[in-house]
Amino acid sequence: MSGYLGNFLEHWGQVTSLAAVAAVWLGFAALGAVVGGRDRVPEATPIYGWAVVSFAFTVVGVLTSVPFTWLAAALAALAVAALVTAFRKGDRIFAAGSLRIATLALPLTVLTSAMVGSQWDEFGTWLMIPRRLLELDRFPDHATKLMSGTLDAYPYGWHVVSYLASRLAGRLVENAGALVNVLLLLSFGLMVVRLIQDGRGAKPGASPGWALLALGGLAVTAVNPTFAQKVVLTAYADVATAVCVGFGGVLGWWMLDTLARGAAKDARRLAFEVGLVMLVLVNLKQATVVLFALVIGAIVLAGPRDPSAGRLGTGSSSPEPARPRGSRPVRAVGAIQDLDEVHDADRRALRAQP
Repeated sequence: MSGYLGNFLEHWGQVTSLAAVAAVWLGFAALGAVVGGRDRVPEATPIYGWAVVSFAFTVVGVLTSVPFTWLAAALAALAVAALVTAFRKGDRIFAAGSLRIATLALPLTVLTSAMVGSQWDEFGTWLMIPRRLLELDRFPDHATKLMSGTLDAYPYGWHVVSYLASRLAGRLVENAGALVNVLLLLSFGLMVVRLIQDGRGAKPGASPGWALLALGGLAVTAVNPTFAQKVVLTAYADVATAVCVGFGGVLGWWMLDTLARGAAKDARRLAFEVGLVMLVLVNLKQATVVLFALVIGAIVLAGPRDPSAGRLGTGSSSPEPARPRGSRPVRAVGAIQDLDEVHDADRRALRAQP
């Protein structure tokens, strides 16, 4: 038995890595719960908090000379206050089923905590820059640019995650990015579960069962064609990029649906949440600005195709009656089935002709 467990636990440093990343993720979720509000989409809550932290590091790091350690301490205090506030209000920090899907993915998470840098990009950029952030306690400048990685001009939203986990652990946590990648995938797995529940007409906020959570976890890991270990289980920012694009697309789709129902308040809230996710997206890599433009462009182009989605802009006082969020895909499936029935009737008519 001890030999089997040794395949998962190689050293006690894994415990500190897991604890540091879990603390950062909890802090993100606490801040996201306050910023997103009680009616937010809970599956993306940690990303909302990440947006706040990324924005704070960018503004403070560029415009002031405040050490990042002080900024991290201030954000940690805010996260604790946000956590206490959410607890007193009875607001759930994470989405329903989060603990259970994390339990199902525990073997993968523990294995990931044993990962070390292995890819050449990690040694050139994705681990070098967080290490320099720990040493400099600020962004590299003209005087220190040669001390950092090969891509100093890249956005620092992803590096901040490794920096915070490493500052908590008191050392460079090489697998912080890999562990956050797993958490991001599980968050989107919960979104997959919610979409399935909506399509089945489940009650909003219903807690998913173990089988459905296992399906959501598998959808983003083992049966996901883009689940490449040398990308996911590393410090690469590709998983974060994909998850942000996915959340942005789903939130934008729901925003258009609320516009079609005439729910102006909900539409504005979802638009704000899309903005938070896009803030994280553009601060991951230089090229993610293109993906930001594609996501926002798709939402803008999709809106006019549904005349009811533009009624808020025309001041109409007779919005479309409320309908479940999952009704559009269901309606599309029903239309395909009706079309198949028409084709079957045509084929039978043709066979009946002499």
